[in-house]
Amino acid sequence: EALRAGKHVLCEKPVALNYKQATEMVRTAQETGRMLGIAYYRRLYPKLRRAKQLLADGAIGRPLLAEASCQEWFNAEDGQRLWFLDPAKAGGGPLYDIGSHRIDAFNFLFGTPVRACGQIANVVHDRPVEDCATVLIEYENGVRGVVDVRWNSHVPRDGFHIIGTDGEMDLTPLNGPLLVHPGRTEQLPCHKNTHLPCVENFVSAVLDGAELVASGESSIWTDWVT
Repeated sequence: EALRAGKHVLCEKPVALNYKQATEMVRTAQETGRMLGIAYYRRLYPKLRRAKQLLADGAIGRPLLAEASCQEWFNAEDGQRLWFLDPAKAGGGPLYDIGSHRIDAFNFLFGTPVRACGQIANVVHDRPVEDCATVLIEYENGVRGVVDVRWNSHVPRDGFHIIGTDGEMDLTPLNGPLLVHPGRTEQLPCHKNTHLPCVENFVSAVLDGAELVASGESSIWTDWVT
């Protein structure tokens, strides 16, 4: 509706409740000539952009396997954010929430996914959405990505690791500044307002024709995987 009203749109992630809705949004943006951006702000993390450059430069040889694990405890015991537990509003549980960011980060680094499978379950919390999900993604270039996300762990984890033919790259924790790759350790903190670079990029794309880092077209691949 906003696109059809002539507005450019920066939408929270994931793009939609399902892939069909996501493709309809992208098609509407194309038909109306308006810009559709998605708030996958981690694409603007300096260390994720640096990792993408290092991979292209062959820092770990040919990338083979990427692993991301994000675990925390969430069951809305305090009554806050109850909509997260309603599949009609949230689409799903941690797969759609924290999982979408990790899947999108893999897509950003490795390109187009060609195959995906996964398992969801309610191991601890009896809710309408899953409390854990594990996803296996295969990319055109042969990379395999494994994403495990959980709302049933009292121990928080934020792992992100890439294995190649000639080395490894560690971005753990993904939300921290540390980037470790063969022969070097770098500290690349994100902006203190993590959303600001994404918003600035969207504004620059609208006003100045800058490249939109997280476009609707590139972002719906996460909806395709989920």
